[in-house]
Amino acid sequence: MSSVRLFPSFTPLTLGMYKDYVAYMGQFESFSDFNFVSLWSYMGHKCQISKLNGNLVFQMVDYKTHEPFLAMLGENDIPNTLTQLFKYLRTTQLPKEVRLVPARMVQDSLQKHQQFHFVLDRDNFDYIIDVTKFIKLSGNTFKSKRGDIKKFLTQNHEYESRLLKIHSSQDRGHIMNLVKHWSANGIKSPEHDDVDAIRKLLSHAHDFKTIDFGIFIGGKLRAFTINELVQKDTYMGHFGKADKSFPGIYSFLEYETARYMHEKFGCKYLNLQQDLGILNLRRSKLSYKPCKFLEKGTITQKATIINHTKI
Repeated sequence: MSSVRLFPSFTPLTLGMYKDYVAYMGQFESFSDFNFVSLWSYMGHKCQISKLNGNLVFQMVDYKTHEPFLAMLGENDIPNTLTQLFKYLRTTQLPKEVRLVPARMVQDSLQKHQQFHFVLDRDNFDYIIDVTKFIKLSGNTFKSKRGDIKKFLTQNHEYESRLLKIHSSQDRGHIMNLVKHWSANGIKSPEHDDVDAIRKLLSHAHDFKTIDFGIFIGGKLRAFTINELVQKDTYMGHFGKADKSFPGIYSFLEYETARYMHEKFGCKYLNLQQDLGILNLRRSKLSYKPCKFLEKGTITQKATIINHTKI
């Protein structure tokens, strides 16, 4: 990460950073907000990065409001790092808080330094799914998923599930046709930013190492996932879209993807990203029975400390 400037200067995210960035991030858990493919697809150059005390500081834009804010990843010299960040924030129009901070990295340190207040942000917890349990579909835990998959298979005897080659214009065309259909038949929500994000990802398909899976019915792509192997035993589900006129197709799609990722790469876990507080997304992600969450939160500086600092 030698190309990233030292705080308070920032370096815009570029495709040239990809390999170094991915290698650097290997030391952390697979937090979706700091994943390069996600950042590039949704924000591109609007995401800027800086280094401070061995930590990474990000200027991002909110997925729902598109307003800029600061985020941080790291666990080095947290009190001093936050003191510098809040001093900087007071000179800007940015919100006077640091968001998307991984709880495990800062909670112990902040308990010893009372000048900062940390609040968990449930809407941005990453859902971690135990793939080994999901693909077995056993017990009452996955009763509803078994029902969904049975319904799909009963109604669709002739289907094809296969890897997609998003380097090829043909498969990219299949994906965008389905995305347009999904968007036209969906409810308007922040999730519709996915259309532009998928289009941007596909336009740079050669730059990324994604693993993409599709379900074809009647010769047409009816569902797909775009995934990335982010750790030795973990893959991240970046996008998953389907034609909901085929009952049970979403559950079958994730099942087929998980089975392939487990058999081919030995994946034990799936990071299904966050729900952003969108109720339908939360219900859907909870239905996969997460084994844990990657918790994140927001840090503010207590008012008494702010006033004292100004004196």
